[in-house]
Amino acid sequence: MKFTLTDVMLTGIKAIDDDHRDLIAQVNAIAELERVADKAALSAALADFKADLARHFEMEITHLRTERFPEVDAHAKHHDEMLAALDRLIHDIAAGGKSAGGEVARSCYHELVTVVLMKDMQFVNWLADRGRR
Repeated sequence: MKFTLTDVMLTGIKAIDDDHRDLIAQVNAIAELERVADKAALSAALADFKADLARHFEMEITHLRTERFPEVDAHAKHHDEMLAALDRLIHDIAAGGKSAGGEVARSCYHELVTVVLMKDMQFVNWLADRGRR
């Protein structure tokens, strides 16, 4: 299964959308590593994904603070929870847990798309309500 970023998922903020595309490309690479059962490469790819996600989150929070988004602290807290969940997933794989059948990639995509992007859309809608999108 190939994971994608559809037009409906776009925020309209180029830097954020570009990062989301790159992150989804990484999820697709993670899915391929799961498919070929390369646990060492999967762990490394997840660590890279987490690092890139953390950089993206920093950029995004800076943007939200610049715009004075009132929910920025809750948004940042959610980012911290996502990074902690990735840490647990990486640890689980290293300990011999999950790593087959696309479960890891599906989890990363689900969290990125259905959770993170939905929260990003709250910010986009807030901007639009103020005529700043």
